[in-house]
Amino acid sequence: MPFKTPLPVLLTLISLNLLLLGCSEEKKPVVNFQEDTPEQTQALTREVFSQAGPDRLAGVSEEELSELNSYFKHMGELSRSDEKMDIYELISSEAILSSLESAGYLDGLNDMQRQGFKLGMAKGLQRFDQSIKMMAFDDHRIMRVDTIDGNQRIVYVRHYDNDLGVTSQRRWWLFRTDDGWRFYDFEELSAGLRMMTLMGLVLKNGLGQESDPWVPDVVRVSTLLYTVDMTDPASIVKLKRPLLKLRKNQLPPDIQRFASMLYASCLQCEGDFDGSIEELKAAKAGGYDSPMHFYQMGLNLYALENYEEALAAFKKHGEVLGRDSDALEMESDCLLELGRLDEARAVALEGLADNPNALGCLASLVVASTPEQIKESATVDLFAHSNEPAYAYEAALDYAIEMGYLPQARALFEIFKKGYPDNEYIFYYEQTLAQPE
Repeated sequence: MPFKTPLPVLLTLISLNLLLLGCSEEKKPVVNFQEDTPEQTQALTREVFSQAGPDRLAGVSEEELSELNSYFKHMGELSRSDEKMDIYELISSEAILSSLESAGYLDGLNDMQRQGFKLGMAKGLQRFDQSIKMMAFDDHRIMRVDTIDGNQRIVYVRHYDNDLGVTSQRRWWLFRTDDGWRFYDFEELSAGLRMMTLMGLVLKNGLGQESDPWVPDVVRVSTLLYTVDMTDPASIVKLKRPLLKLRKNQLPPDIQRFASMLYASCLQCEGDFDGSIEELKAAKAGGYDSPMHFYQMGLNLYALENYEEALAAFKKHGEVLGRDSDALEMESDCLLELGRLDEARAVALEGLADNPNALGCLASLVVASTPEQIKESATVDLFAHSNEPAYAYEAALDYAIEMGYLPQARALFEIFKKGYPDNEYIFYYEQTLAQPE
């Protein structure tokens, strides 16, 4: 059967070797690095993204929320643009420097070394645009805003990559500059990797200071990530060998979590779903499982056609990272395979409520609906309100045809043809759907 949702890989890793960060002329902030324990981070993640608690945006002014939404919208646009970006539109290098200093990562440097470090920072920071491109997203939703002081915020954001059908949760540390909000730290919550912590580790290694033996291996993995096509399973598998080398080291929990999560994804890409399950079980037993544990487990179980167990795993994922469109698509597909069409349809609609541009949820909705339900105005409106309606119809038609749901495909094609009579694929669908079942 088709494996509609892309395999889960860490799409938002920072480059661990881009550490000579640049200076600008903005006002110099005082930023104190504050570290959370893994347990604290996991508790916060569950509280914020599972939406179990009260509305955390209630205390944020409309003006500030508008500013923050504009900032992340701009970040998403820059991440998708082919143009060379000005990284200073997004980042505060002075706040990064202040945070590094407060964390003690620059301790031991003499005045000349500190000055050399600052002079080299601008060139290094310009390469950070590659990391932003790796974190590309189309839409976002701010889930919570915590105030540190008048100029600093911690913002929890759900990001949507509609091209890949992937949702990610990140925590951003922002500083208000004369030019607006800028970030100085962030954390990919699925892997528990925080930019500032990794920067400090690699900085020590790059300056020739004593560092842990595993740091160069982390740098190699991060560098290789730039050469990997995250949409191609065969390309992702290239990470397997350097990951195995990294895993031979005695690793701290956050690095172990990152390595295990990515290694489980490599096994999935190889089609070794049983091996990926064993890796995830070992990670959980070792205490370094990520918030994505149940999602990855669900994908393996779905591929092995264990739909009841996969459904249970996706529901558990929702308890940790919330019921986002990515996981809800998979829940819907599990219910479809179990013959529970009404439930599958309801879950797909829930996914579209989270992200109206979730093409996978639209496709799941179509195959879980009757031809009569597909022709209802409410269903037609869902396609009309997506960013690219014609493409949404094509994706849903292709999936329905591939899955063998031809009555649903024919009903959807009637609507598509009426709305887009000049579409280049009309003839193809006419010929395909004219064939007997």
